[in-house]
Amino acid sequence: MQLKSTNNKRVLYLFFQYSLLFVPVALLCHFSFFKYGKSFFLTYDSFSQPISALTYFGSYTRTILRTFFLEKRLVIPEFDFSMGLGSDIVTSIHYYALGDPLSLLAVFFKAEHTAKLFVFLIFFRMYLAGVAFIIFCKSKKIDDYSALCTSFIYVFCGYTLYVATKHTYFINPMIYLPLLCLGIDHILEGKSFLPFACITFVSCASNFYFFYMLTALTVLYATVRFLFTYTGKERACFPHIFYRTVVGYILGVGMAAFLFLPNVYGFLQCGRADEEAERITFIYPLKYYVKMVLGFVSPATFGSYSTLGFAASVVPMMTFLFTAKNKDFRETKAFLSIGTIMLLLPAFGWALNGFSYVTNRWCFGYAFAISFCVAKIIPSVLNASFARMKLPLMLSSGIAILVITVSFVSKKVFAQDFICYLLLLLTSIILAVCYLKKINLKIPLLLATLCSVVANANVRFSQNGLNYLKECVSSEEYKKINGEFFADFPISQNDFFRVETALLMNPNASIIKGLKGTCYYWSIANGFLSDFIHEHELGSNRIEMHGLQGNRDLLSLLNVRYILYNENQENEINFLPNYFKQDTVRPGAYGVSPDPNLFSNTGKQYLGYAIYEYKDFVPFGAAEDGRHLLNVKIENNGLTAISDFEKSERIFISIPYSKFWKAEIDGEKTEIKISHTAFMEIEVPAEYHEISLHYKNQYLHIGFFVSIISFILFICIAIYKVHHSSQLLFNS
Repeated sequence: MQLKSTNNKRVLYLFFQYSLLFVPVALLCHFSFFKYGKSFFLTYDSFSQPISALTYFGSYTRTILRTFFLEKRLVIPEFDFSMGLGSDIVTSIHYYALGDPLSLLAVFFKAEHTAKLFVFLIFFRMYLAGVAFIIFCKSKKIDDYSALCTSFIYVFCGYTLYVATKHTYFINPMIYLPLLCLGIDHILEGKSFLPFACITFVSCASNFYFFYMLTALTVLYATVRFLFTYTGKERACFPHIFYRTVVGYILGVGMAAFLFLPNVYGFLQCGRADEEAERITFIYPLKYYVKMVLGFVSPATFGSYSTLGFAASVVPMMTFLFTAKNKDFRETKAFLSIGTIMLLLPAFGWALNGFSYVTNRWCFGYAFAISFCVAKIIPSVLNASFARMKLPLMLSSGIAILVITVSFVSKKVFAQDFICYLLLLLTSIILAVCYLKKINLKIPLLLATLCSVVANANVRFSQNGLNYLKECVSSEEYKKINGEFFADFPISQNDFFRVETALLMNPNASIIKGLKGTCYYWSIANGFLSDFIHEHELGSNRIEMHGLQGNRDLLSLLNVRYILYNENQENEINFLPNYFKQDTVRPGAYGVSPDPNLFSNTGKQYLGYAIYEYKDFVPFGAAEDGRHLLNVKIENNGLTAISDFEKSERIFISIPYSKFWKAEIDGEKTEIKISHTAFMEIEVPAEYHEISLHYKNQYLHIGFFVSIISFILFICIAIYKVHHSSQLLFNS
C-alpha cells in the first residue's frame, strides 16, 4: 500500500510539473498574437464555423435542459429554420461541437462570452493532449523525465500549432489516439476491453471524420504491437484477441450510434466527397520531399496539412535510434518506418481522407509515433557515452550547418528554417559539451526542447517568419464579428420571412437569435441545397451560401422580405472574402444603392446596416397564382398552417427537401415532391384545411435506440466482470 501511495504521489508530481511548464510555454508559443493584437481566429473558417457551432450548441443545450427541468418535458430540436435556409441541427454542428465532451462547457457561457471559452478550449485541448500522452507513456513504464520532456514535443509539434487556431477541434484526435492505443494494449495484455470501448465511444461521438482516421491508425498500431508482442506459436491467440478487440470497438460505436448514424448519413448525402474527388499520383512533386526534409524541425506546411515541425532535440534522438543495433528498438523503428512511408506516398493521404482527395490530416499520428519513440530512446541517450553519441551529434550538426548555409542563399529558407536549424546546431553543441564534461543532460535537454518548440511557433506566426497572422482577424475586428451573435433583429419575426444577410461577416451568425437569413457555411450540408447553390452560383463551393446575389426571382422564391444595406460605404470591412466585394448590381452590395422601385427603407437598423423591405416579397407557402398559406406557425421540428383555396393548388415550400420531412393535411399523410432542385411542394385541395409539416431524422432515432441497448450491454458486462473478479478474490 505504501508503494502504491508513493507511485501515486510521483504521478501527481509529474502532472504538476507538466502543468507548471505548460502555461508559460503555451503563452510564449502564441506571443505573436498578443504582440500584434490578433484574435485567436486565424482563418475565415475558424470565425465562421466552430465558434458559431459552439455558441449555438450552448444555447441549444440550455433550451433542452430548461424545458426538461421547468416544464418536465424532454424536447430535442432536430431542425432549425434559421440555420441557412433550414437545416438538420445534428449533422450541421456535429463536425465542430456536438458530441465533443469539452463543448458541454458552452452550457455555462452566454453567446457574448462563448469566444472566451473557445480560446480557453484551444489551450485546454492542447493541455489534455499532453495529459493523454503522459498517461500512455506511464502505462509503458517510461520514466517521469522522458514522459515530461516528450509530452512537449507531442503537444507543440507543427501539426498542433498549425491547426490550433485554424480548426481547434482538429486537436481532439491527439487526445484520443494515445488512449485508444492504451486500450489496445489492455486487450493484448489479456485485460478488459471495456476501456477500449469507452474511448472508442468518446472518439466516435466526438467527430466521425477523425474517428475514421483514428480507426485506421489504431488498427495499424494493434497489428504492429501484436506482431512484436507474440511470436511463433503464441500467435495462435490471435482469434481471441481479434474477437475481444472487435467486440470492444463495436460496443463503443454502438454507444455513439445516436450521433454516428445520422452524421454518416448526412455526409454520404451531402455530395461533398464526390465533388472533391481527384486523381492521385504515385508520388508527390519533388518540392514536397524537399520541404518534408526541411520541415522536420521547422514549421512550414509542405502539403495539404502535411506539417511536422518537431523540436530540434528530436534529430539527434532519431539519428541515435537508427544507428543503434539494440533489438529493443526494433518495434520503435517499425512504427517510424511505416509512418514515414505513409508520408512519402499520396495514396495514404487519399485513403485516410476517405478516398476523396489527398490530405495528411492524420499527421498527428506521426507526431505521436515520433514523440513516443523519443520517450523510449531518452534513457539510452542519457546513459550513452560521448563515443556512442559522437556520430548522431555530428550528423545533426552537419544537417544544421547545411540548411543554415542554404538559408543565406534562399530568402524563403532563411525565413522559415534558419532559426530552427540554428537551434538544432546549438542543441547538438550543448549536448556534446555535456557529454565531454560529464554534465547531467536532463536540464539542458529539456530546456533545448522547450526553446525549440517556442521558436518553431514564433517562426510560424511572426511577421519576420512565415507570418501566418497576416490574414488573422484582429481583436478589434473580432469584437464586431462576435457582436453578430447576440444582436436582436428589430422587426418582429412572428411571420415566416427571410432576411438577405450577405453583408454579415459571419454567415452562420443569424442562427443564435433565430433570424432566418440567406447565408450559411457548414462542412456537412443538405445535398439538394448544395445542387441548388451550384446551379445558381450562390457560393464558391457547394457547402457555403452567401446570399442570393440580387437575383429577384430567388428573393421572391425564398420569401426574402428584408435586405441589409451598408449606408456608410467608407467603413467597408477589408478582411471579408472577395466574393463579398465583387462589383455587381446585387442589392446591398458595397457601392450599389437599393433600387427604390424594389426596396423601401424601413428606417430601422441592424448591426449598423439599414434595413430595406423588398416590395416583391412573396409570403411563405405560395401557389402559382400568388395565394398562400395562412397562419403559418413554426413549432418544434416542424410548422403548421391553414389553407383556404377556391381550387386545388400546388404549394411551394421554401424549405430544403429531405426524406425526413412528412406532410399531413387534416391529419392524413400527403406526398411531398421536390421542387426547384432543392425544395418542397405539396398538393393542397380546395376549401379549408389544416396543414402540418414534421421533421424526424430516422437515423437519429434509430441511433438512440442502438445507443441505449449498447449502454445497457456495457453496464451488464462491467457488472459481470466486477462480480467475477470479486468471486475470484473471495475464493482465493
